[in-house]
Amino acid sequence: MGRKKTRETTLYQLVPQVRGTLDGMFDALAADEKICGLEEPQITKVGDAPAIWFEAQEDEETSAWCADAAMTTGLDIRCKDRGSGGLLVLGVDGTAYALSYGSGFRLIPDGLKDERFGMSFLARRLDVDRVSGIVRRRPDARGRTDSTLVAAGAPVWMLGAAENVEIIRRIGGKASGGLKVTFAEQSSRQVKIEAAAGLRMRFGVAPGDLITDIRECARVCAEENPRPALEFIEYIQPVTDPVLTGVLDSELGDLLTDGRGKVVPVVPTALLDRYDEAHSLTIRIGGKRIVPVATFCLDDILRCVRNRRPDDRTGALRTGRIILNRDDDGTDDLGETRAIKWIEANVPLGSERFILMDGDWFQIGAEYARLSRAAIRDLFTDEPSIELPPWSLASNRTEYDYNQFVAARSGGRFLCLDKNRWVRDPLGARSPLEICDLLGPDNELIHVKRAEGSAPLSHLFSQGLISAQSLISAQSSVRERFVQTVAEMSQARNLDPAFTPKKVIYAILMGNGKQLTPDTLFPFSQATLAHAARILRTYGIEVEVIGIPAG
Repeated sequence: MGRKKTRETTLYQLVPQVRGTLDGMFDALAADEKICGLEEPQITKVGDAPAIWFEAQEDEETSAWCADAAMTTGLDIRCKDRGSGGLLVLGVDGTAYALSYGSGFRLIPDGLKDERFGMSFLARRLDVDRVSGIVRRRPDARGRTDSTLVAAGAPVWMLGAAENVEIIRRIGGKASGGLKVTFAEQSSRQVKIEAAAGLRMRFGVAPGDLITDIRECARVCAEENPRPALEFIEYIQPVTDPVLTGVLDSELGDLLTDGRGKVVPVVPTALLDRYDEAHSLTIRIGGKRIVPVATFCLDDILRCVRNRRPDDRTGALRTGRIILNRDDDGTDDLGETRAIKWIEANVPLGSERFILMDGDWFQIGAEYARLSRAAIRDLFTDEPSIELPPWSLASNRTEYDYNQFVAARSGGRFLCLDKNRWVRDPLGARSPLEICDLLGPDNELIHVKRAEGSAPLSHLFSQGLISAQSLISAQSSVRERFVQTVAEMSQARNLDPAFTPKKVIYAILMGNGKQLTPDTLFPFSQATLAHAARILRTYGIEVEVIGIPAG
């Protein structure tokens, strides 16, 4: 028997509201304008699964780059482009799926993709020692997206995935053994898998093989438990209740009056790979087309919706589109998404917290918050190991002023190292991080912060982790400079040239002067602290959190 043919593609599971029957799939797709503009679809069967085939053939056009090339070279350049794509929608055991060919991925309506499918599969089947790439976002990092690639694969912990801190938007690597799909059954190599909303891997091409592979993916999601190292992927779940989604959309509409500080611009996960190729973006919201812009900023969206009623603003973003262009004039597009995918926002409703990300609302689950609080509770003690003086709220004393004050009145027990900056900031700020703000009596690294919100505290906790790691590094020039600086500042303080920290202390003044406890920390700050403490403990470094009294 010859080798079975497989093809790498992305399989999408459609939302549960789409029934996996011909009528159900037709009804769901009929409202999409891109689908409606295609030629008559064809009904078929793939194995025993009912299926619908759509195809798109673009008209032949002169490539958008020809005019510039002709001007530069003085030649008559008229190269032609003609794209095409196909979309297959099929129902397997009552569930609807979609996969594409060529540029057919552009035909799959965003609103019909089940955001949980791909990640659910990866959480159960990714080999945690063979992770090759990860894209993640921190809800409190103002739209920052981190992407890490390791060609040969690495353990998930080496990629720095912060299980209580980050939302994984894409992850890939090798599948663990025992996966009963076409490629695995005829190859000794592990199956390469990647997931965002969809699942990308090699699927069988023959009808029976494709259906068998889809059923195996469905079985894994339904019957297997997430791997312990990847459970955190499912801590934050998409909101599926249409009533709750409507309430959150209304709340977002109120924020879009101004948006600064509450709504941040981001690049959609689906366009990350093509964003660097773009020369411009075209924004179409509410029937208006803005002249292509070279760079994207929040004001580009706010201008389009600011004059609308609050309850209409979010709807305009859900129907509006933002297009990546390969040229400056907006005639050659690389891809497009709904406009709402280009912003990120946090909305509290009572005691619950919701995040708008990639156009969908996600709820921070109770397990996420519970695990974070449980992980940090023992970092707070009734009797702190050091005592710091009150911080006068009325005097408007800065952090540097306070650190200088502590050092000056301590008789040499504390050294102020604030503004001695040698470590690159991992959160992207222009200035690097300090090793610590204060060096304690027993050479504790003390980080001081007056907490006004979640982001500064999350930064503080990450700073404590990164600075300690820089001192531990076997070839650390930072450690040499640190030891030398301490010696220059205090003749009584001579650190071992091989110094590594034994303890990190986070000293915090709550912005409103209330008592610092695990419960009064902001939710995302709790998660960042839990992550930092766990990593520091693997190095044998003790962690303590103390409150600075308000004066």
